[in-house]
Amino acid sequence: MYIVDLGLRNHILPRKNYDLGFSLENLVYFELLRRGYKVAIGKVGNTEVDFVAEKQGVYQYFQVTADMTAQETFEREIRPLENIRDNYEKMILTMDRLTPGNYNGIHAPLKMLQPRSQADCSSV
Repeated sequence: MYIVDLGLRNHILPRKNYDLGFSLENLVYFELLRRGYKVAIGKVGNTEVDFVAEKQGVYQYFQVTADMTAQETFEREIRPLENIRDNYEKMILTMDRLTPGNYNGIHAPLKMLQPRSQADCSSV
């Protein structure tokens, strides 16, 4: 479940329950919707893909994590994308600055969701 107002969520939940990763997932989910994608959660075997985004028959797969510098987190985030056998874009969105790169076709960009054009910025 994704909440439109993160301020309300943060007010309701005790501070010790704050989860930056969930807040980032929330942000990415609503940004994908804003950009006109149909968004679903994916399942590959016993792993989960945070978001399967589809627009005009073209798919993109997203994993979202606050930080994937720990080997265990890196493997958990990349495994579902490695198991997808099509050639659509696969991306890990993270705030950490140490793991950006290209991992066998799975992109981990330095910036989370960059606007694709100036038109995308006009409604921000």
